[in-house]
This record gives sequence, structure tokens and C-alpha cells, in this order.
Amino acid sequence: MCTTDGKPRDPDADSKAWARALKRAGLPHVPLHAARHSCASLLRDAGVAERVIQSILGHTDVKTTQGYAHQRDHEAFDAMRTLATVLPVPQLPAR
Repeated sequence: MCTTDGKPRDPDADSKAWARALKRAGLPHVPLHAARHSCASLLRDAGVAERVIQSILGHTDVKTTQGYAHQRDHEAFDAMRTLATVLPVPQLPAR
């Protein structure tokens, strides 16, 4: 990425701008990269298509985007509960 005058962009520019914005807003420091993960997860939870999230985050490959969007704990719990309904329940021996 480059600046409007064609010069290379400072790789830390976005993180520095993010830190300044948080400070101005009186918010605690959160790394920009962590905010990107949160954004991807929240958009996914809101039903936004992966390709749209990919575009927002600027990823060239949707596989990268999929690595950013994390499941919520209750989703994993619900999945395991569903799995339990399709597995046979073993008969435990009587004591």
C-alpha cells in the first residue's frame, strides 16, 4: 500500500492511528489486530456473507478471513449437544 503521493506507507501507521483514536475516545488499548478479529466475528454472527467480510478486512483469500472469525462458546456447546443426540448412549453396568 502507498500514500497518496505514491511513497511507501509506514507499516505501523494504521496501528499508531488506532492507538491515538482509542486514547482520544478514553478507551483502553486494544491491539488493532485483535479488533480485526472481533470485527470479523461480529459480522459473521450478524449473518454477513464471508465474501463481504473478506472485502471489509482486505483479505485476498477467504481462507484468511475464515481464520479471523471465531465461534462463540455457546456455538461449540450446542454443536456438542447435537452430537450427543446422534451418538448411541452406552448402557452402564449396574452396581
